[in-house]
Formats: sequence, structure tokens, C-alpha cells
Amino acid sequence: MVWNWPHVHLMVNHVPVLGVPFALALLAAGAWLRSGILQRAAAVALVVTALAVPLVFLSGDEASDALDKRPGFDAVLAGDHEDAAELASWAMGGLGLLSAGLLVATRKQPAIPRVWLAVLLVAGIAVAGLFARAATLGGRIAHPEIRPGGATGIPGAPS
Repeated sequence: MVWNWPHVHLMVNHVPVLGVPFALALLAAGAWLRSGILQRAAAVALVVTALAVPLVFLSGDEASDALDKRPGFDAVLAGDHEDAAELASWAMGGLGLLSAGLLVATRKQPAIPRVWLAVLLVAGIAVAGLFARAATLGGRIAHPEIRPGGATGIPGAPS
């Protein structure tokens, strides 16, 4: 198997796209069940997800450079994806730092205080939305069937 930067990027970009919703499910379950273990597992999952983001971003830059030479490569689509991914990455970094801070600050408590659970949940939903947008824009680079206009690629055409 030959690995290259676009391949690496396609593999690792799923970590934040799926990691944040997974952590949110744990967080919601931990809040509902009042389980400090699940709450902390969710915070750890958010930290781990945040730690994966630099590899996603680095591989994305390298993948863009590799694909830039490909005939038909749309630099505008790639730029839109990169802008959305950068915003999502910074937001994930903040969420990861908040999660790490809460793990340290509440290490002697049985659970994360409910107000902070709510903050993590709302911030996590926002970050998940940012990653969903970045992923959709990234998918449009190589998948014309998900561009506006659908499989035809004609803007405004029914899909």
C-alpha cells in the first residue's frame, strides 16, 4: 500500500469529525446518569480529539499541495475547506484546553459541576457543527455529487 498526504488526511480527518460527537454522547450520558466516570471519560475524549487536530491540519496542508497539481483541482473549494477547518481547529483547541482544565480543577470532586457540563455540551455542539461544515466543504473537493447542484454539478439543478 502506498501512503501519501491526501491518504493520511482522509484517514485522520475523521478523528475530530467523529470524536466530538462521541465525546458529546458520553458527556450527555454522564450528565443524565450523574456519572463522574462518564463525564471525565468525555472530557478525556475531547482532550484526545484536540491533540489529533494538528495532524489533521498538517496533513491537510500537505494534501492540498499534492492535489494542487491535479487537473481539475478547484483551489476555491480547497480554500473554503481550509478556512472552515482552521476555524474548527482553533475552536477544538479551546474546547480541548477547557476540558483539560476541568479535569485538573475537578480532580478531587466526584463529578464535573453541572454548569461546566452545560458549557462543555454547548461548546461541543458548536465545535461539532464547525467540523461538520469543514468536512462537507472538504468532501466537495473530490465529490461533485455533494456540491450544490448534486450529481450533475450544475448549480441550482435538482439532485
